[in-house]
Amino acid sequence: MAKTLVAALCALILIATIIATVSEAEAGGRSWNRSGSVTGPWGGTTNFQRYGACQGGTCVHGGTSIGPGGGVRSWTNTRTCAGGSCATAGTYTGPGGKSYTRSGTATYGNGGWQAQGTVTGPRGGTGTYQAGG
Repeated sequence: MAKTLVAALCALILIATIIATVSEAEAGGRSWNRSGSVTGPWGGTTNFQRYGACQGGTCVHGGTSIGPGGGVRSWTNTRTCAGGSCATAGTYTGPGGKSYTRSGTATYGNGGWQAQGTVTGPRGGTGTYQAGG
């Protein structure tokens, strides 16, 4: 069940980030940095920083967040798109230092999209994901 949950989470992240950056990757050079904080309903504050850059069909983005208890999470993603198809790879590291890696592809056309890939957990276990819309 854990593999399925991790794969589903990574698929959702992949889908959202691919859709958000395909037009940026094709639009030319661009970079950004954002930082801020969010305070939750019980007063705990999470600080975050995000960054990204796109050039020539490739986008790299990532960030770091530090939660109210001091837990650090970080992530990086690289996506290269051309001709309605994208290849993507990324890493997520949680507060305990355990990392998950993801790689996959997505294609677009005829008003829809299809994404698939592989997720590898901190102990080497792997799972796959597939989604479309």
